Amino acid sequence: MFISVKRPFLIWIMNFIFIFKKREYIVPQSLEGATATTEDGLDPGPPRIEVTVSNHFLSSFESRPVNLHQNERAVVASRAPLFFLSGPTQTIVARDEGRVIRARLADRSVLPDLADAALRTDDGFREKRLMVGALPFAEKSPVRLFCPRRVSRTGRWWIDATRTPKIDASAAPTAPRRAAAIGPREPQEEGPRFVSSVRAAVDAIARGDLRKVVLSRVKRFRLAQSPDIGALLQRLRVQDPLGFTFAVALPQDGERPTRTLVGVSPELLLSRRGARVVSAPLAGSAPRAMDDGEDRRRAAHLLGSPKDRHEHRLVVEQILENLQPFTRDMRWNREPELVATSSMWHLSTRIEGVLRSLDISALRLALALHPTPAVCGSPSREAAAWIDRAEPFDRGYFTGTLGYMDTAGDGDWVVTIRCAELGHSHANVFAGAGIVAGSEAEAELAETEAKMSTMLKALGLAAAP
Repeated sequence: MFISVKRPFLIWIMNFIFIFKKREYIVPQSLEGATATTEDGLDPGPPRIEVTVSNHFLSSFESRPVNLHQNERAVVASRAPLFFLSGPTQTIVARDEGRVIRARLADRSVLPDLADAALRTDDGFREKRLMVGALPFAEKSPVRLFCPRRVSRTGRWWIDATRTPKIDASAAPTAPRRAAAIGPREPQEEGPRFVSSVRAAVDAIARGDLRKVVLSRVKRFRLAQSPDIGALLQRLRVQDPLGFTFAVALPQDGERPTRTLVGVSPELLLSRRGARVVSAPLAGSAPRAMDDGEDRRRAAHLLGSPKDRHEHRLVVEQILENLQPFTRDMRWNREPELVATSSMWHLSTRIEGVLRSLDISALRLALALHPTPAVCGSPSREAAAWIDRAEPFDRGYFTGTLGYMDTAGDGDWVVTIRCAELGHSHANVFAGAGIVAGSEAEAELAETEAKMSTMLKALGLAAAP
């Protein structure tokens, strides 16, 4: 079914109907007197394990496939934009920095007001103005938020996004450039260090110090040539057409050269349209397989895994708790669903709500949610402190969030995973894994390798150590 983008009233009506269609509920254990029931009050019974793939994004808002205009393809293919975000429903390309918000994530209490002031500056562009950018993982790090002077907002990119991505989807508009790997400073110790950190985290969880912590790795490469950001974005879009392909030029940091964060995220942190709010967190993952039978076996195992379902529930409960002060009529599925990327299976839950006030912007909601236990852990403060001690590198904007907001407060924010930080002659490729009770260090290491493969393939580094 296709809906014309020239009929906004009809789209609004369809969205309204979608919000109130019959759904199942789960109620977090943290809510007093909670019981898990369906809308008709019946016990939902034990979970059914069905290997089906859900795509939360195409069911949100407009779902008409709209080709990216030829001039926008040229924009992507030419010099890298300052900001790029292309999801299943729209594409945003921004150039010319304009007004910049200078603050750190620790200033989150005033960031929504700073953003609102930047958006409402009377310069003749108020109605079309967007604020775009990214928030880092660590509180001490600077945010990257600005109101571009030039921005285009079009339909979904030209790649067909109606199919489940294949594990071997490696076709590209242009062949990736080769690069020479230099690896971490101590490449032979990087893997064992991660394994050791995972085992220490499992011990801490067993003692009751943590419920979950997300540990990550980075592989460093020296590139033979400066990366072509436009071509890289196209390759990522081909690999994972259902994801959010993104790029943002990062701020200058002392003597560090200009860098760009590039990736394709499968995870929607927050989307706001008027009073409607949607989040689709991911937690619980398994690498995909080349063989179809084995691939579906892994998906079924993930969907029925007590460990992964526990990990997923921690994330869903925290997001519900953080959204509760801002929303009412919250709805979400009784059971997690499977979401597929080219390299991974994930458990996902779609959460919907209605804002209590239209004064609550998309950025304010994103700040209330970020970082979720999907990228940090639980409890959040203790997990963040553990990460700071365990990881020998600064995550920067990896496991942060990237998105945009308009003058009405609407916007989309995605979790910055499956990404790399690129410079003129280097690439830092990141991946992480959630550690809970029952996690096995070697399996978590293999999971991070599978997650890194998305960027390594796109960069032509898949065979690099």
